[in-house]
Amino acid sequence: MSTQFSKRALTAGLGAGALALLAQTQRGSADTPFTTFPFAASGAPTPRTMPNRLADVVNARDYGVAGDASADDTTALQNAINAAFGVNGNGTSWWLNRPLYIPAGRYKISSALDLKNTKGGLIFGDGVDATRIFNVTLGGTVLRVNGLAHGRIRDLYLHAQTGGKAMDFYWDGVQSISSQMCQFENIVFEVTSGGVGCDVGTSGRDYQCDTSVWINCFFATGGSGDGMRVYGQQALTHNLYGGQFLNNNIGLHVQMGSVTGVFGTFFVLSQDWDFLVSGSGCTSMMVAGCSTESLKFGNIGIDATGATISSCIQRNGNAGSVFLEVKGFANVINCWSEAGVIRSGGADYAYLSVDNCKWGNPNAYPEWEGVFSPDIPLRSSAGSFTGKLVHYPLRARVFSELPAAPYRGMTAVITGGHNLTTPTFGATVAAGRQNVPIQIWYNGAAWKVTGV
Repeated sequence: MSTQFSKRALTAGLGAGALALLAQTQRGSADTPFTTFPFAASGAPTPRTMPNRLADVVNARDYGVAGDASADDTTALQNAINAAFGVNGNGTSWWLNRPLYIPAGRYKISSALDLKNTKGGLIFGDGVDATRIFNVTLGGTVLRVNGLAHGRIRDLYLHAQTGGKAMDFYWDGVQSISSQMCQFENIVFEVTSGGVGCDVGTSGRDYQCDTSVWINCFFATGGSGDGMRVYGQQALTHNLYGGQFLNNNIGLHVQMGSVTGVFGTFFVLSQDWDFLVSGSGCTSMMVAGCSTESLKFGNIGIDATGATISSCIQRNGNAGSVFLEVKGFANVINCWSEAGVIRSGGADYAYLSVDNCKWGNPNAYPEWEGVFSPDIPLRSSAGSFTGKLVHYPLRARVFSELPAAPYRGMTAVITGGHNLTTPTFGATVAAGRQNVPIQIWYNGAAWKVTGV
């Protein structure tokens, strides 16, 4: 019956905007069937029909989804994906792809939805509070993306049950299209408990999955999973802008690969670390303009060369608060922590620069072995130097270097005056304002702090 709608019947229920559109298309008679009603196509020899225009975008509703949180929509949603991007993906025939629209609704699925071998695909919903897809199977994945290049997914709420993944983004090396240059925008990646909100590179650890961005996304795993995990030899050069990590064990976990930038992101209630770099590959990283209310903000692993933490704030006044733990190389600039410390991760060789920062807990002594910051109170974990260094103004740079065996040393250049209490042993330094070189001996190796 729908194919016999006439222009007269159609206009009876249309608003002024739609009537204006029809008024511009006077190619058919008053009783032209809806399916063949012509729409003018400027510069084209023939007009476009309504079915032709509707086919520009795939609507999941046209493939039988219920969206009522009760019916199983797995098959219908997968059919819509296949219609938009091909059953096995359109691969290098990117011009065959069509955008996929998933209207507002609560879509229950029981197995993962697969998007693969696609170049330039677009999937969008009506917003995170409107278009929700949830997998009811324990340990299941909501959206599995295997080989997506130059793609964009936005405005969706993806929820997995305990131990599952909201999204698995990778490339298995089999598909003709690798995963790269994608944008994920305004998406909730949520797991009831454990699992991973957004997993990047893990399922195709040896293959390309790089240079993608997450904008204004939300990551939550019930306090016992990773909000976002990057784990692949070629899972490189990813970036996050805005968004929030809420109640994860680790918010952002870089186990292998790299996240080069985290900008303006909010971290809340991380049970372990807000961000942790624990593996190889993260050779450059910037965390800037971020705010946290968690107990422990950042942990830079041994391979995180050139990490910069800039203009970040930690609002947590509880005992045991840690702003940053450093095993590798880090610059801390224009940051403030209510009660946190900067401490060593126990590396034999580390580099730390602290510049124009403010620490709200002057009695919290960070522990170092081989390197320390003069911008905050300090002591050696080995016990050979115990004291307190309060620096005025809040500006300092510290450099650590590894001399020839068998000892290691450190040279610190401090701008401005400072106060020193007398160390427990190993040096003779008068308390009070100093402007002369001092030398503190640590197990036979010299730690030289030079006032300028």
